[in-house]
Amino acid sequence: MFSFRSIARRELLADIGIAAGFWLLCALLDVVLGGWQGIVVGLAMMLALTLRRLSPSLALVTAWAGVAVQLLAGLPVLASNLAIFGVLFATAAYGTRRVRTFGLVSAIGGGLLAAGYLVGLVGLDVGFSNDGREVAGRWLFTLILGALIAFVLVLAWLVGLLVRSSRIAAGERRAGIEAEESRRRAEQQSIALEERNRIARDMHDVVAHSLAVVIAQADGARYVLHRDPELAASTLDTIADTARGALGEVRVLLAELRHDSAERPQPGARDVDALIAQMRAAGLRIRATVTGAPPADMVMTHQMALYRILQESLTNALRHGDTAQEVLLGLDWQPDGVSVRVENAGSTPFDPVSSGGHGLPGMKERASIVGGRLSAAPISPTRFLVSAHIPSGGRPEPRGQSQ
Repeated sequence: MFSFRSIARRELLADIGIAAGFWLLCALLDVVLGGWQGIVVGLAMMLALTLRRLSPSLALVTAWAGVAVQLLAGLPVLASNLAIFGVLFATAAYGTRRVRTFGLVSAIGGGLLAAGYLVGLVGLDVGFSNDGREVAGRWLFTLILGALIAFVLVLAWLVGLLVRSSRIAAGERRAGIEAEESRRRAEQQSIALEERNRIARDMHDVVAHSLAVVIAQADGARYVLHRDPELAASTLDTIADTARGALGEVRVLLAELRHDSAERPQPGARDVDALIAQMRAAGLRIRATVTGAPPADMVMTHQMALYRILQESLTNALRHGDTAQEVLLGLDWQPDGVSVRVENAGSTPFDPVSSGGHGLPGMKERASIVGGRLSAAPISPTRFLVSAHIPSGGRPEPRGQSQ
């Protein structure tokens, strides 16, 4: 019959403390007005106030039981009757649909009952044996008073309903935010997968070209086999070791990536200057600072990762940034790779990651695939920085054959 809600222990302790404090404040006045019966009514109201969030239905019944004792004992209005407002509030804020309905009916009916009780309607001869005007006046006064009391009680119920609606709306907003975050994560995973597929195509072209060159060199070495057998054998051993090592690494990578054989040009470190010139021609003011020189052994896939990261960073600066201000581009070539820094000013603050763009997730995926790292974030309300480090990927010289 009575349903109980799951509430935190601290909430229950807080309700007990509030109800006990309320009863202590009202007890003295209740004793003066109602004697020991007033204490009983006060205890019932304290219990109802304690249960208002744990079980609004039981709290409402307990409050009505206290009111019944008060009416049967003929007691006047007690201070503890103020607990009715908290109980009606709780029926609307925390109760089920049926409990909310009972709470509203109790507010209206309780107001009329309280008015009739206050004006002495109980036992009143409502016939017209007395002066009809006097009887009618008492009825009218009772109705007006009942409407006023009911309005105040219903107001408490409406405040509870408003709190309930606000709580539900807040929960829906949180659910919407969580759903949006889930959608964004799924979208980022989809973007990363798409980028990995593009990387696989690039890798396929590089591997196909590299292996074709290795095979051609191996075939050519066979022609000098009879003229210089030792040189030819050493060359073939080195080529075979290199090809096997490269193929092993590529197989590990391609096991995680889908690939197709679509032929595409393979931009690398040598194309960075052309990229900068192209972006300048598009209207982007770039101040480039380059230190060092590209490592001779930088792997082609790592060069492509560098090129794509620079391309996407400059494209974002052109699309989202303030083209009236310079883009600061820094390339620091080191023996083990290259450090990249692209800083641009934006006409308005923006967050390319949360805006749903595909560029930044793809850049991070490219850097991660080749063993590098990338960060992209605002460094001020109007400036955005992309920084990355791409390793060269060069491998040590092959070891000679054991004797």
